[in-house]
Amino acid sequence: MGQHLGGAIDPNGNGVLDQDEYGLIGPGQFRVGSILEEKKRRALSGKIEWRPNDRFRLTIDGLKTRLDSPQVGYQQSYYPLFAPGRWSDMTIQDGIVTGFTMDNPDPELRLNPELLNMTEHRVVDTDLYGANAEWKVNDDLSLAGDVYRSTSKRYSGGQDTYVVLRMNQPNVARIELGGGAVPNVTAVFDDGRELASGLANGQFGGSDFNTHYMELRGDNIVDEITGGALGGKLFVGRFGLDNLHFGVTGTDRKKSRDLINNTLNGGADYYSGDNAINVGALDGNVLAHAFSLPNFMSGVHSSFPRTFLAFDVPNYLRALAAYDGNARPGGGTYDFGNAAPQWNPLESYRVTEKTTAFYVQADLSGERWSADVGVRLVKTKTTSEAWDARILSITENGAFNYTADYAEPSAIRQDGDYRYVLPSGNFTWRFNDDLQLRLGAAKTMARPPVDKLAPTNTTASVSWGEFTQIYGGNVDLKPYTAKQGDASLEWYFSENSIFNVAVFYKRIENQITTSWEPGQDIGVGPIVDADGNPITTGPTLFNVQRPINGDYAKVRGIEAGLQHFWENGLGFRAQYTRNWSKSFVGDQERPLEGIAPSVYSLGVMYEKGPWSLGATADRTDGFVTAINVLGEGYNEQADAITWLTAHVSYKFNDRFSVSLEGQNLLDEAQTYSINGNPLLSQGYYRYGRSLNLGLSYRF
Repeated sequence: MGQHLGGAIDPNGNGVLDQDEYGLIGPGQFRVGSILEEKKRRALSGKIEWRPNDRFRLTIDGLKTRLDSPQVGYQQSYYPLFAPGRWSDMTIQDGIVTGFTMDNPDPELRLNPELLNMTEHRVVDTDLYGANAEWKVNDDLSLAGDVYRSTSKRYSGGQDTYVVLRMNQPNVARIELGGGAVPNVTAVFDDGRELASGLANGQFGGSDFNTHYMELRGDNIVDEITGGALGGKLFVGRFGLDNLHFGVTGTDRKKSRDLINNTLNGGADYYSGDNAINVGALDGNVLAHAFSLPNFMSGVHSSFPRTFLAFDVPNYLRALAAYDGNARPGGGTYDFGNAAPQWNPLESYRVTEKTTAFYVQADLSGERWSADVGVRLVKTKTTSEAWDARILSITENGAFNYTADYAEPSAIRQDGDYRYVLPSGNFTWRFNDDLQLRLGAAKTMARPPVDKLAPTNTTASVSWGEFTQIYGGNVDLKPYTAKQGDASLEWYFSENSIFNVAVFYKRIENQITTSWEPGQDIGVGPIVDADGNPITTGPTLFNVQRPINGDYAKVRGIEAGLQHFWENGLGFRAQYTRNWSKSFVGDQERPLEGIAPSVYSLGVMYEKGPWSLGATADRTDGFVTAINVLGEGYNEQADAITWLTAHVSYKFNDRFSVSLEGQNLLDEAQTYSINGNPLLSQGYYRYGRSLNLGLSYRF
């Protein structure tokens, strides 16, 4: 939620931004909803093991699974984007517009609540096959080898739906921010009906809605990984050198995605704006029923409608097809074929990644010390292919309703390769049997996800008037590396009990972050009307967002832990971690995404005889998850959360056991905000409590 669209906010309506009106923020768009999922997973696994003697073992195993988890989602959407003359009776607090009334009689400037249904076809087939061999050549040398192949496929192109119906009745609405996860929303229609009670009591029918956005979508994904490894262990036993480990590994990954939808050809907006159809004029019952979900957002005390409408989406699509031949206000007649999904090259890609690595490690020890030192050489080659298409023109269909016309797509291909030398070492000094000091240092490397290497992009937000180009990947992304060190002191004061304290430091280079580039000329001319006449001057500027490598980041911190078990089987575990981090991109210092300042954990356990019980509370402080989501300096932050889990199990005998596990027992919701300000809610996700009962029998 955020006001980054619709122009600068001018509370007094004098057409000029006064000194106290610069930089105001207010609600731009928000939605509430729920996703219902039915998850089924079938799996078949098998293993064959051959041991011709006590020195050689060959294992061949395989796993085949199918995940079938279709989803149905229901939402309400509100787009109170500021425009001159759209807001009145504004209240402002610390630069935030916390309340306003929408009473403009213009149909495009009043609040037009939207209700939507979405369906997602989710069937994923995964195959994993491999072989492992272990050979003890002699008493000093052993070798091991692995080969494997995994394939994951999902074919849902064009099978998902995202259907929006827009209310068309005149009303007066009030939006207020009260610090809850959702703004307060009231809307009273001219005929006396009220939005929340009208939805709850089934007072709205097809004639109260117009057709609006209708996306038919889905992607086809194939992900294949072939790999192998050959390693060995050589016993030396001289000069302080105990063992020598060595080996070579290789992987070859190929991933492709083909998005099938109807946004690029304008099909998603074919029945919107001036070309919208009153749902009451369509044959069939499009609106199936109104319903409320039990305990829906019960932890949010804002006042807003909590009733949804279920659409008969297949019947809706048939009704639109049956409407073919009727005159279309934009010219010609309706043809459902013009809304059909097609391949969307802008969000499709082909990526390959081939990696070869060699490693060697020495295990060392003395009377009161032990250590290991090694090095890993990594070589990677990547190829990425995606497509781009220039926007030829943007046509305004109405307020906050636009259609982009694209040129023919052109392929973008780029190859890359890199090599890294990654040394590491660990040292342990034992003061006595109970107290020891550990030291570690290493250089590590992490690759970007393969899909982040493909420069896919979307300008779908043009449809609702947000001129933003979002890149899903960047061919120039480099792996990020870290030089890190840590030291820990460990005191084993009794059996199964330990107190430890540690300090650590990490310097990260090429960390992956996000750039926000406002007001960019990407080659789009003035916006035009339906007849092709310019209605703006100069180029249409876009905000551009893309993943990039930063320069470097620093993380340092301390960690302390305590674990103790008594002889009666009762025990506890406590841990605390404090981080200090910062990131540098260009000449700018910014937060490092994904690093919480503090993490706490406290658990109690009981382990005795056939019983195993435990409960753990994990507390994570708020941390930045994304940079510049509403522009420079406005960062998304995950708010603090405490996650409580518990389990109990009983082992009847060596073969049969029963377990019960509970997740999120405090029924916590994960909330997001802008810069930690409760007035600027950015997200609310509630998953509820869950209980899993398990039965295990060993043959």
